Amino acid sequence: MIHKPLPYKVRFAIGLVVFCLLSFAGVNFARASSCVLTGKPVRYESSTVGKHLFIPCADGTNIGLSCTHSTCDPAKFGGVVTGIINAADQEAAYKAAWNTHIKWTCDAPPADAIALCKERADILKPPVWRVKANGSAFFRPGFTLTNGVLGTKEAGRAPVLALCDLTKPTHPAPYGDIRAQWAGGPAGVVTICAKGTQ
Repeated sequence: MIHKPLPYKVRFAIGLVVFCLLSFAGVNFARASSCVLTGKPVRYESSTVGKHLFIPCADGTNIGLSCTHSTCDPAKFGGVVTGIINAADQEAAYKAAWNTHIKWTCDAPPADAIALCKERADILKPPVWRVKANGSAFFRPGFTLTNGVLGTKEAGRAPVLALCDLTKPTHPAPYGDIRAQWAGGPAGVVTICAKGTQ
């Protein structure tokens, strides 16, 4: 199947978002012409190592940029954006700016960008839920969950850090956690699970 390139105005709009948020020391995962936009919102994350922009494509991938906090320089974009807007051939100016400033991808990052690429990949990973730590205890109590009603008597003991299964019925828990069944636990019994990435 041959995909037509994104219309210039769409690519330019993406470029403006990118140029306004991140520095040129960025990471592009796909050339803009290989992405068919989904219409889903653009996602921006500022994390420990750097800042990340994700633009979702129809094939499930993302285009966008990432940069370390030490290299992100929004002010640097003003001249480039102005140059693109004022260029006689804006399409050529956009391509030239992209090709000039994007030097590598996370397929083969330089040594000083490995942590940035790992952070970017981790942000895109679906979260893994595990039985939440319970002070110094090795187990957390479990309670029955029947037709959305949480029982009041302990019905099982869940090992801390056991995987949780959110495909089965769940129940809300405080602090953004969730009550869910755990691997190896009895059916219909849930405990508090916390979200992580591993």
